[in-house]
Amino acid sequence: LAETLTNLGIEVHRPIEFDFARSNGQYGYCPRDNLLVLGDRVIEAPMHILSRQHETVAFTRIKREAIKDGARWIAAPTPSLQLSENTVDGKFKLNNV
Repeated sequence: LAETLTNLGIEVHRPIEFDFARSNGQYGYCPRDNLLVLGDRVIEAPMHILSRQHETVAFTRIKREAIKDGARWIAAPTPSLQLSENTVDGKFKLNNV
């Protein structure tokens, strides 16, 4: 797909390889979950699961290039995600704590 897009004159950006085990994560699960692009603005959303909080690290180079090219990149504050804040009756739950 990337090759086809490049052949059509579209610039394809790829995230860097990142060892997510270093950040208590599993993998870069799905960037569309935490990066919302609206025109020239990128909104980086906080993740509700601790293992997903650092997924955007793989996009650092792309982030810098986008900002340099005039994009407005905003990131919401990252929650602490303490286990006690997301546990109800011993099970992981999303809370409004």
